[in-house]
Amino acid sequence: MGVDDTDSPDGMCTTYLGLRMAALLASEMDLDVIGHPRLVRLNPNVPWKTRGNGAVSLVLGIGDGTPERVGAIDGADIVSFPRASVEQPGAHVDDVLHAASGLVEELAVDHPETRPGLVVSPSPLPPALYWNAVRDVVELADVEAALDALSASHRGWNGGRGVIGAAAAIAWPASDVTYEATAYRRRERWGTRREVDLEAARTVDGRYGTFSTSDPATGRVMAVPNTPCPVLMGVRANDPVPAAMALASIPSEEPSGRIVWATNHATDDHVVDIASVSLARSMITVRLDGTVARPPVRGPGGHVIAAMADGTGSIDLAAFEPTGALRDVVGSLVPGDAVTAVGAVRDGPMTINLEKLLVREAVDRYIKVENPTCKSCRVRMKSRGRDAGYRCPRCGSRVAREAAPRVRAGGPQKGWYEAAPSAQRHLTMPLNRPARCIDGGVLRGHRGGGPEDL
Repeated sequence: MGVDDTDSPDGMCTTYLGLRMAALLASEMDLDVIGHPRLVRLNPNVPWKTRGNGAVSLVLGIGDGTPERVGAIDGADIVSFPRASVEQPGAHVDDVLHAASGLVEELAVDHPETRPGLVVSPSPLPPALYWNAVRDVVELADVEAALDALSASHRGWNGGRGVIGAAAAIAWPASDVTYEATAYRRRERWGTRREVDLEAARTVDGRYGTFSTSDPATGRVMAVPNTPCPVLMGVRANDPVPAAMALASIPSEEPSGRIVWATNHATDDHVVDIASVSLARSMITVRLDGTVARPPVRGPGGHVIAAMADGTGSIDLAAFEPTGALRDVVGSLVPGDAVTAVGAVRDGPMTINLEKLLVREAVDRYIKVENPTCKSCRVRMKSRGRDAGYRCPRCGSRVAREAAPRVRAGGPQKGWYEAAPSAQRHLTMPLNRPARCIDGGVLRGHRGGGPEDL
Protein backbone atom coordinates (compact mmCIF):
# COMPACT_ATOMS: atom_id res chain seq x y z
CA MET A 1 0.00 0.00 0.00
CA GLY A 2 1.07 3.58 -0.58
CA VAL A 3 -0.05 6.98 0.67
CA ASP A 4 0.87 10.55 -0.22
CA ASP A 5 -0.05 14.22 0.17
CA THR A 6 -1.49 14.24 3.68
CA ASP A 7 0.52 17.20 4.98
CA SER A 8 0.71 20.91 4.29
CA PRO A 9 3.07 23.82 5.05
CA ASP A 10 1.04 24.25 8.25
CA GLY A 11 1.85 20.83 9.69
CA MET A 12 1.54 17.03 9.69
CA CYS A 13 3.84 14.65 7.83
CA THR A 14 3.01 11.73 5.56
CA THR A 15 5.77 9.67 7.18
CA TYR A 16 4.07 9.99 10.57
CA LEU A 17 0.86 8.70 9.03
CA GLY A 18 2.84 5.82 7.50
CA LEU A 19 4.26 4.93 10.91
CA ARG A 20 0.78 4.92 12.42
CA MET A 21 -0.51 2.79 9.51
CA ALA A 22 2.17 0.14 10.08
CA ALA A 23 1.14 -0.09 13.74
CA LEU A 24 -2.60 -0.10 12.97
CA LEU A 25 -2.48 -2.82 10.32
CA ALA A 26 -0.28 -5.02 12.51
CA SER A 27 -2.57 -4.73 15.55
CA GLU A 28 -5.99 -4.83 13.88
CA MET A 29 -5.42 -7.05 10.83
CA ASP A 30 -2.45 -9.23 11.83
CA LEU A 31 -0.57 -8.06 8.72
CA ASP A 32 3.20 -7.88 8.97
CA VAL A 33 5.51 -5.40 7.33
CA ILE A 34 7.74 -7.18 4.80
CA GLY A 35 11.12 -5.49 4.50
CA HIS A 36 11.65 -1.94 5.71
CA PRO A 37 8.88 0.65 5.44
CA ARG A 38 9.66 2.86 2.44
CA LEU A 39 9.96 6.64 2.23
CA VAL A 40 10.14 7.69 -1.41
CA ARG A 41 10.86 11.23 -2.61
CA LEU A 42 9.48 12.31 -5.97
CA ASN A 43 10.16 15.10 -8.49
CA PRO A 44 11.36 18.04 -6.36
CA ASN A 45 10.50 20.54 -9.11
CA VAL A 46 6.72 20.25 -9.17
CA PRO A 47 5.19 23.52 -7.95
CA TRP A 48 2.40 21.94 -5.89
CA LYS A 49 4.60 19.90 -3.53
CA THR A 50 4.39 20.76 0.16
CA ARG A 51 7.94 20.35 1.52
CA GLY A 52 10.01 17.30 0.56
CA ASN A 53 7.51 15.70 -1.85
CA GLY A 54 7.76 12.38 -0.04
CA ALA A 55 5.37 9.43 -0.21
CA VAL A 56 5.27 6.31 1.95
CA SER A 57 4.67 2.66 1.08
CA LEU A 58 4.45 -0.61 3.02
CA VAL A 59 4.71 -4.16 1.72
CA LEU A 60 2.29 -6.23 3.80
CA GLY A 61 1.75 -9.94 4.28
CA ILE A 62 2.20 -12.85 6.66
CA GLY A 63 5.83 -12.64 7.69
CA ASP A 64 8.35 -15.45 7.40
CA GLY A 65 11.87 -15.60 8.80
CA THR A 66 13.43 -13.79 11.72
CA PRO A 67 11.61 -10.53 12.53
CA GLU A 68 13.56 -7.32 13.01
CA ARG A 69 12.48 -4.36 15.13
CA VAL A 70 12.37 -1.37 12.80
CA GLY A 71 10.41 1.09 14.92
CA ALA A 72 7.99 1.78 17.71
CA ILE A 73 5.05 4.09 18.36
CA ASP A 74 3.51 4.84 21.76
CA GLY A 75 5.40 1.93 23.31
CA ALA A 76 4.36 -0.68 20.71
CA ASP A 77 7.11 -2.22 18.57
CA ILE A 78 6.94 -2.31 14.79
CA VAL A 79 8.74 -5.30 13.31
CA SER A 80 9.48 -6.34 9.76
CA PHE A 81 10.10 -9.74 8.20
CA PRO A 82 12.56 -10.53 5.42
CA ARG A 83 9.88 -12.22 3.30
CA ALA A 84 6.24 -13.28 3.22
CA SER A 85 5.33 -16.90 3.97
CA VAL A 86 2.56 -17.25 1.39
CA GLU A 87 1.25 -15.10 -1.41
CA GLN A 88 -2.35 -14.06 -0.98
CA PRO A 89 -3.03 -11.70 -3.90
CA GLY A 90 -6.05 -9.59 -3.23
CA ALA A 91 -6.98 -11.31 0.03
CA HIS A 92 -6.76 -8.19 2.18
CA VAL A 93 -6.95 -5.35 -0.34
CA ASP A 94 -10.42 -4.10 0.56
CA ASP A 95 -9.79 -4.41 4.31
CA VAL A 96 -6.48 -2.54 4.08
CA LEU A 97 -8.06 0.17 1.95
CA HIS A 98 -10.86 0.62 4.48
CA ALA A 99 -8.59 0.71 7.55
CA ALA A 100 -6.02 3.00 5.91
CA SER A 101 -8.75 5.35 4.64
CA GLY A 102 -9.95 5.87 8.19
CA LEU A 103 -6.47 6.86 9.31
CA VAL A 104 -6.05 9.27 6.38
CA GLU A 105 -9.33 10.94 7.29
CA GLU A 106 -8.27 11.18 10.94
CA LEU A 107 -4.73 12.56 10.42
CA ALA A 108 -4.51 14.28 7.02
CA VAL A 109 -4.43 18.06 7.18
CA ASP A 110 -7.55 19.97 6.12
CA HIS A 111 -5.92 22.38 3.66
CA PRO A 112 -6.97 23.54 0.16
CA GLU A 113 -3.75 22.22 -1.38
CA THR A 114 -3.67 18.93 0.56
CA ARG A 115 -5.03 16.25 -1.76
CA PRO A 116 -4.42 12.85 -0.20
CA GLY A 117 -4.18 9.65 -2.19
CA LEU A 118 -4.14 6.01 -1.15
CA VAL A 119 -3.28 2.95 -3.27
CA VAL A 120 -3.52 -0.72 -2.32
CA SER A 121 -2.31 -3.28 -4.84
CA PRO A 122 -2.31 -7.08 -4.64
CA SER A 123 1.00 -7.18 -6.52
CA PRO A 124 4.01 -4.94 -7.24
CA LEU A 125 3.45 -2.03 -9.60
CA PRO A 126 5.63 -1.41 -12.69
CA PRO A 127 8.79 0.67 -11.99
CA ALA A 128 7.84 3.09 -14.79
CA LEU A 129 5.25 4.61 -12.43
CA TYR A 130 8.13 5.54 -10.12
CA TRP A 131 10.61 6.74 -12.74
CA ASN A 132 8.02 8.97 -14.38
CA ALA A 133 7.01 10.52 -11.04
CA VAL A 134 10.56 11.10 -9.77
CA ARG A 135 11.79 12.65 -13.02
CA ASP A 136 8.84 14.30 -14.71
CA VAL A 137 5.36 15.76 -14.27
CA VAL A 138 2.65 13.10 -14.26
CA GLU A 139 -1.07 13.42 -14.93
CA LEU A 140 -3.41 11.92 -12.33
CA ALA A 141 -5.73 10.50 -15.00
CA ASP A 142 -2.87 8.53 -16.55
CA VAL A 143 -1.90 6.98 -13.21
CA GLU A 144 -5.49 6.12 -12.33
CA ALA A 145 -5.94 4.43 -15.71
CA ALA A 146 -2.77 2.39 -15.15
CA LEU A 147 -3.93 1.36 -11.67
CA ASP A 148 -7.36 0.31 -12.96
CA ALA A 149 -5.69 -1.82 -15.64
CA LEU A 150 -3.59 -3.50 -12.93
CA SER A 151 -6.56 -4.11 -10.59
CA ALA A 152 -5.01 -1.86 -7.93
CA SER A 153 -7.52 -0.17 -5.63
CA HIS A 154 -7.13 3.55 -5.05
CA ARG A 155 -8.90 6.38 -3.32
CA GLY A 156 -8.39 10.12 -3.30
CA TRP A 157 -9.61 13.11 -1.30
CA ASN A 158 -9.95 16.74 -2.44
CA GLY A 159 -9.01 15.78 -5.99
CA GLY A 160 -6.70 12.93 -4.97
CA ARG A 161 -3.46 14.14 -6.52
CA GLY A 162 -1.65 12.06 -3.88
CA VAL A 163 -2.63 8.90 -5.77
CA ILE A 164 0.32 9.68 -8.08
CA GLY A 165 2.86 9.62 -5.27
CA ALA A 166 1.22 6.67 -3.52
CA ALA A 167 1.49 4.58 -6.68
CA ALA A 168 5.07 5.73 -7.29
CA ALA A 169 6.10 4.75 -3.77
CA ILE A 170 4.79 1.22 -4.31
CA ALA A 171 6.50 1.05 -7.72
CA TRP A 172 9.92 2.19 -6.44
CA PRO A 173 12.36 -0.54 -7.60
CA ALA A 174 14.94 0.30 -4.91
CA SER A 175 17.84 0.02 -7.36
CA ASP A 176 19.87 2.17 -4.96
CA VAL A 177 18.79 2.38 -1.32
CA THR A 178 19.72 4.51 1.66
CA TYR A 179 18.12 4.57 5.09
CA GLU A 180 16.70 7.24 7.37
CA ALA A 181 16.07 6.74 11.08
CA THR A 182 13.34 9.19 12.09
CA ALA A 183 12.07 10.19 15.52
CA TYR A 184 8.63 11.75 16.05
CA ARG A 185 7.37 14.21 18.64
CA ARG A 186 4.63 13.74 21.16
CA ARG A 187 1.47 15.28 19.81
CA GLU A 188 1.19 17.92 22.54
CA ARG A 189 4.58 19.30 21.47
CA TRP A 190 3.80 19.73 17.75
CA GLY A 191 4.46 23.32 16.75
CA THR A 192 6.66 24.10 19.77
CA ARG A 193 10.43 24.51 19.87
CA ARG A 194 12.30 21.22 19.46
CA GLU A 195 14.62 20.15 22.28
CA VAL A 196 17.59 18.50 20.54
CA ASP A 197 21.29 18.56 21.45
CA LEU A 198 22.55 20.21 18.27
CA GLU A 199 26.21 19.90 19.25
CA ALA A 200 25.80 16.13 19.54
CA ALA A 201 24.00 16.04 16.19
CA ARG A 202 26.96 17.79 14.53
CA THR A 203 29.27 14.93 15.51
CA VAL A 204 27.36 11.85 14.36
CA ASP A 205 28.50 11.82 10.73
CA GLY A 206 32.10 11.46 11.85
CA ARG A 207 31.28 8.84 14.48
CA TYR A 208 28.76 6.63 12.69
CA GLY A 209 29.39 7.09 8.98
CA THR A 210 26.05 8.82 8.48
CA PHE A 211 25.79 11.72 6.05
CA SER A 212 24.06 15.08 5.58
CA THR A 213 23.22 15.41 9.28
CA SER A 214 24.78 18.87 9.45
CA ASP A 215 26.57 21.42 7.27
CA PRO A 216 30.19 21.83 8.45
CA ALA A 217 30.51 25.22 6.74
CA THR A 218 27.51 26.85 8.42
CA GLY A 219 26.96 24.62 11.44
CA ARG A 220 23.31 24.15 10.49
CA VAL A 221 21.84 20.80 11.57
CA MET A 222 19.74 19.60 8.65
CA ALA A 223 18.48 16.55 10.56
CA VAL A 224 16.23 18.78 12.69
CA PRO A 225 13.39 20.48 10.79
CA ASN A 226 12.06 23.92 11.61
CA THR A 227 8.46 23.29 10.54
CA PRO A 228 5.49 22.56 12.84
CA CYS A 229 5.37 18.91 11.72
CA PRO A 230 5.54 15.79 13.93
CA VAL A 231 9.14 14.96 12.97
CA LEU A 232 11.67 15.50 15.73
CA MET A 233 14.76 14.64 13.66
CA GLY A 234 16.02 12.21 11.02
CA VAL A 235 19.47 10.75 10.38
CA ARG A 236 20.61 9.16 7.09
CA ALA A 237 23.07 6.41 6.27
CA ASN A 238 23.82 3.77 3.67
CA ASP A 239 22.71 1.05 6.09
CA PRO A 240 19.96 0.87 8.71
CA VAL A 241 22.01 0.06 11.81
CA PRO A 242 24.32 3.15 11.72
CA ALA A 243 21.29 5.35 11.07
CA ALA A 244 19.44 3.97 14.09
CA MET A 245 22.51 4.10 16.34
CA ALA A 246 23.30 7.69 15.38
CA LEU A 247 19.72 8.79 16.00
CA ALA A 248 19.67 7.12 19.43
CA SER A 249 22.95 8.82 20.38
CA ILE A 250 21.56 12.36 20.07
CA PRO A 251 20.03 13.61 23.35
CA SER A 252 16.58 15.11 22.81
CA GLU A 253 13.09 15.47 24.17
CA GLU A 254 11.30 12.15 24.65
CA PRO A 255 9.94 11.03 21.26
CA SER A 256 6.59 9.30 20.77
CA GLY A 257 8.00 6.94 18.19
CA ARG A 258 10.90 6.01 15.94
CA ILE A 259 11.24 4.14 12.67
CA VAL A 260 13.93 3.25 10.12
CA TRP A 261 12.88 3.87 6.53
CA ALA A 262 14.36 2.46 3.34
CA THR A 263 14.61 5.53 1.09
CA ASN A 264 15.73 6.86 -2.27
CA HIS A 265 17.44 9.80 -0.54
CA ALA A 266 20.84 10.77 -1.92
CA THR A 267 20.55 8.55 -5.01
CA ASP A 268 20.26 11.10 -7.84
CA ASP A 269 17.24 9.14 -9.10
CA HIS A 270 15.65 12.43 -10.13
CA VAL A 271 18.43 13.30 -12.60
CA VAL A 272 17.82 12.83 -16.33
CA ASP A 273 20.74 12.65 -18.76
CA ILE A 274 20.00 14.78 -21.81
CA ALA A 275 22.14 15.00 -24.93
CA SER A 276 21.78 18.67 -25.78
CA VAL A 277 20.60 22.07 -24.56
CA SER A 278 17.69 21.89 -27.00
CA LEU A 279 16.18 19.04 -24.95
CA ALA A 280 16.13 20.98 -21.68
CA ARG A 281 12.67 21.86 -20.36
CA SER A 282 11.32 23.23 -17.14
CA MET A 283 10.42 21.13 -14.08
CA ILE A 284 12.96 18.37 -14.72
CA THR A 285 16.45 17.91 -13.27
CA VAL A 286 19.12 17.31 -15.90
CA ARG A 287 22.72 16.34 -16.32
CA LEU A 288 24.13 18.07 -19.40
CA ASP A 289 27.54 18.55 -20.99
CA GLY A 290 28.52 21.86 -22.56
CA THR A 291 31.09 24.62 -22.88
CA VAL A 292 31.06 27.88 -20.97
CA ALA A 293 29.89 30.53 -23.41
CA ARG A 294 29.74 33.71 -21.34
CA PRO A 295 31.75 35.01 -18.37
CA PRO A 296 29.90 34.74 -15.06
CA VAL A 297 28.05 37.70 -13.62
CA ARG A 298 27.49 38.30 -9.90
CA GLY A 299 24.06 39.55 -9.01
CA PRO A 300 22.23 40.84 -5.94
CA GLY A 301 22.50 38.64 -2.89
CA GLY A 302 25.66 36.92 -4.09
CA HIS A 303 24.04 34.90 -6.88
CA VAL A 304 26.39 33.94 -9.74
CA ILE A 305 25.11 33.35 -13.28
CA ALA A 306 27.18 31.94 -16.15
CA ALA A 307 26.11 30.44 -19.48
CA MET A 308 26.79 27.09 -21.12
CA ALA A 309 26.30 26.20 -24.77
CA ASP A 310 26.51 23.40 -27.27
CA GLY A 311 25.68 23.19 -30.96
CA THR A 312 21.94 23.43 -30.25
CA GLY A 313 21.74 26.52 -28.05
CA SER A 314 22.73 28.04 -24.72
CA ILE A 315 21.39 27.92 -21.19
CA ASP A 316 22.21 29.88 -18.04
CA LEU A 317 23.90 28.23 -15.06
CA ALA A 318 22.83 29.67 -11.71
CA ALA A 319 24.56 29.20 -8.36
CA PHE A 320 22.43 30.97 -5.77
CA GLU A 321 23.58 32.32 -2.41
CA PRO A 322 22.62 29.21 -0.35
CA THR A 323 24.86 26.98 -2.50
CA GLY A 324 27.91 28.41 -0.72
CA ALA A 325 31.32 27.71 -2.22
CA LEU A 326 29.77 26.45 -5.46
CA ARG A 327 29.29 30.12 -6.34
CA ASP A 328 33.06 30.67 -6.29
CA VAL A 329 33.59 27.78 -8.69
CA VAL A 330 30.97 29.12 -11.11
CA GLY A 331 32.46 32.60 -10.70
CA SER A 332 35.90 31.29 -11.76
CA LEU A 333 34.68 29.85 -15.07
CA VAL A 334 35.74 31.43 -18.38
CA PRO A 335 34.48 30.89 -21.93
CA GLY A 336 35.84 27.65 -23.31
CA ASP A 337 35.79 25.65 -20.07
CA ALA A 338 34.18 22.23 -20.58
CA VAL A 339 31.66 21.42 -17.84
CA THR A 340 28.84 19.08 -16.89
CA ALA A 341 25.93 20.74 -15.11
CA VAL A 342 23.44 18.96 -12.83
CA GLY A 343 20.40 20.86 -11.67
CA ALA A 344 16.74 21.77 -12.03
CA VAL A 345 15.65 23.53 -15.20
CA ARG A 346 13.63 26.73 -14.91
CA ASP A 347 12.36 28.90 -17.73
CA GLY A 348 12.14 32.64 -18.17
CA PRO A 349 15.06 32.64 -19.09
CA MET A 350 15.98 28.96 -19.41
CA THR A 351 18.31 28.26 -16.49
CA ILE A 352 19.85 25.29 -14.69
CA ASN A 353 19.74 25.89 -10.94
CA LEU A 354 22.93 24.05 -10.09
CA GLU A 355 23.05 21.16 -7.64
CA LYS A 356 26.46 19.99 -8.83
CA LEU A 357 29.04 20.93 -11.44
CA LEU A 358 31.80 18.85 -13.04
CA VAL A 359 34.75 20.76 -14.50
CA ARG A 360 35.97 18.44 -17.25
CA GLU A 361 38.56 20.73 -18.82
CA ALA A 362 39.66 24.28 -17.99
CA VAL A 363 41.20 26.48 -20.69
CA ASP A 364 44.44 28.35 -20.01
CA ARG A 365 44.00 31.60 -18.14
CA TYR A 366 46.32 34.60 -18.16
CA ILE A 367 46.35 37.77 -16.09
CA LYS A 368 48.04 41.07 -16.90
CA VAL A 369 51.21 41.80 -14.95
CA GLU A 370 51.63 45.45 -15.99
CA ASN A 371 50.93 47.87 -18.83
CA PRO A 372 53.20 47.44 -21.88
CA THR A 373 56.22 49.69 -22.55
CA CYS A 374 56.38 51.86 -25.70
CA LYS A 375 59.12 50.41 -27.94
CA SER A 376 60.09 53.88 -29.17
CA CYS A 377 59.94 55.98 -26.01
CA ARG A 378 60.62 53.29 -23.40
CA VAL A 379 57.89 54.65 -21.15
CA ARG A 380 54.90 52.89 -19.67
CA MET A 381 51.81 53.12 -21.89
CA LYS A 382 48.37 54.18 -20.62
CA SER A 383 45.14 52.22 -20.93
CA ARG A 384 42.63 53.55 -23.43
CA GLY A 385 39.73 51.91 -21.59
CA ARG A 386 38.29 48.47 -21.16
CA ASP A 387 39.41 46.18 -24.03
CA ALA A 388 40.57 49.23 -26.04
CA GLY A 389 44.33 48.66 -25.80
CA TYR A 390 47.08 51.11 -24.75
CA ARG A 391 48.51 54.47 -25.89
CA CYS A 392 51.94 56.00 -25.35
CA PRO A 393 51.64 59.33 -23.46
CA ARG A 394 54.64 60.74 -25.39
CA CYS A 395 54.46 59.67 -29.01
CA GLY A 396 50.82 58.60 -29.13
CA SER A 397 51.53 55.16 -30.60
CA ARG A 398 48.94 52.50 -29.85
CA VAL A 399 48.93 48.77 -29.23
CA ALA A 400 46.23 46.17 -28.65
CA ARG A 401 45.41 44.97 -25.12
CA GLU A 402 47.12 41.64 -25.91
CA ALA A 403 50.47 43.48 -25.93
CA ALA A 404 50.46 43.76 -22.12
CA PRO A 405 52.77 41.25 -20.37
CA ARG A 406 50.73 38.36 -18.96
CA VAL A 407 51.35 35.29 -16.83
CA ARG A 408 49.42 32.07 -16.73
CA ALA A 409 46.85 31.86 -13.94
CA GLY A 410 45.20 28.79 -12.48
CA GLY A 411 41.56 27.97 -13.11
CA PRO A 412 39.36 25.56 -11.19
CA GLN A 413 40.70 22.07 -10.72
CA LYS A 414 39.06 19.29 -12.68
CA GLY A 415 36.44 17.39 -10.72
CA TRP A 416 33.02 17.58 -9.12
CA TYR A 417 31.77 20.50 -7.03
CA GLU A 418 28.46 20.62 -5.15
CA ALA A 419 26.08 22.97 -3.39
CA ALA A 420 26.52 23.35 0.36
CA PRO A 421 24.93 20.45 2.29
CA SER A 422 22.26 22.74 3.71
CA ALA A 423 21.19 23.65 0.15
CA GLN A 424 20.99 20.07 -1.16
CA ARG A 425 17.72 18.39 -1.96
CA HIS A 426 16.64 15.08 -0.45
CA LEU A 427 17.39 13.23 -3.68
CA THR A 428 20.77 14.82 -4.42
CA MET A 429 23.66 12.41 -3.96
CA PRO A 430 26.28 14.27 -1.92
CA LEU A 431 29.93 13.90 -2.85
CA ASN A 432 30.70 12.53 0.61
CA ARG A 433 28.07 9.81 0.54
CA PRO A 434 30.08 6.72 1.53
CA ALA A 435 30.80 4.26 -1.26
CA ARG A 436 28.57 1.22 -1.26
CA CYS A 437 28.93 -2.03 -3.22
CA ILE A 438 26.03 -4.21 -4.30
CA ASP A 439 26.52 -7.40 -6.35
CA GLY A 440 30.10 -6.41 -6.96
CA GLY A 441 29.26 -3.03 -8.47
CA VAL A 442 29.99 0.27 -6.80
CA LEU A 443 26.86 2.35 -6.40
CA ARG A 444 28.65 5.67 -6.28
CA GLY A 445 29.03 8.70 -8.49
CA HIS A 446 26.91 11.09 -10.49
CA ARG A 447 25.28 8.91 -13.03
CA GLY A 448 21.73 10.27 -12.94
CA GLY A 449 20.84 6.92 -14.41
CA GLY A 450 17.89 4.63 -14.39
CA PRO A 451 16.65 1.82 -16.57
CA GLU A 452 18.23 1.94 -20.00
CA ASP A 453 14.86 1.59 -21.72
CA LEU A 454 13.49 4.88 -20.31
